[in-house]
Amino acid sequence: MFLKKAPDRDLYPQYRAEEYGFINCTLTSNPYLAPDYREKTLAGLSAPRYKQLAEGDWSVMAGQFFETFDPAIHLTTNEPE
Repeated sequence: MFLKKAPDRDLYPQYRAEEYGFINCTLTSNPYLAPDYREKTLAGLSAPRYKQLAEGDWSVMAGQFFETFDPAIHLTTNEPE
């Protein structure tokens, strides 16, 4: 619903897509975290979950076939030359 911004209008008649957005951030975006937050709080996470929360990389997920997938490197556009 959030990603496509097209929910079922019968279930969500008050939904307005322009009121929702995504702000990407990393641990360094929050100056109020304790200096040892990364080591104490995130150390026990799986690698994909760590990348999501610490680095703001939401293209990774547990069970992903290519663990080193990077859209900037591995995707191209199909535009004619």
